[in-house]
Amino acid sequence: DMQGMCDPAVRSLSKKCPNLEELILHSAKQLSIQAFSIETPFQNLRKLELFSANFGDAEISRVLSCCPSIRIFNINHCKSFTGSSLVDDPRLEFLEELDVRGTPLTSNHYRLILQRANKLAALNVSFCDDVSEGAFEQAVYPPTLKRFAADWSNIGNRGFRHLFHSTHLEALEMRNCTRITNEVFDERPELLQRSNFYFDGTIAEGAFAANFAEE
Repeated sequence: DMQGMCDPAVRSLSKKCPNLEELILHSAKQLSIQAFSIETPFQNLRKLELFSANFGDAEISRVLSCCPSIRIFNINHCKSFTGSSLVDDPRLEFLEELDVRGTPLTSNHYRLILQRANKLAALNVSFCDDVSEGAFEQAVYPPTLKRFAADWSNIGNRGFRHLFHSTHLEALEMRNCTRITNEVFDERPELLQRSNFYFDGTIAEGAFAANFAEE
């Protein structure tokens, strides 16, 4: 778990710690693609978190090629990432957790990623403004998906209904999704009482009070 690492430091780490399984870089803004060397890849790395890295799709492809065993990938707030680097990457079908919050992930790539990531257990697409309501309606969610986060997203009632029809979620974060109306909670009032389900700012506070008053 490191902050402010530079390219030589990351390359040195790959040489000195060949069995490293987790690498969390909380401040990756100063890193360039030169931090990841094809000559000395992170062969055993299973978890990689790159917060706010200045990497686009081509750079993300390079990173993935240097981490052949990756299972948990967090690239939130990578402002040039659209999803194209993951669509055809062979490692996608082995990913178990993916966090792309705050990236310009496109609707088309969102759907394609979900079609191929058939082992995905956790997905975070919060603040992904370029994923439209239609993409949420048309997505084919993997049967393994248990945790989903889409705070401040464009998901609406139809996308919300489709999400629950297609998944067996155990945890959900859907705060401030203003396109969702109380109608869906009138249909499924039990959702408001489930632990690990969060709808702050999505449903009117009065609906919470009314629901619990009936208990």
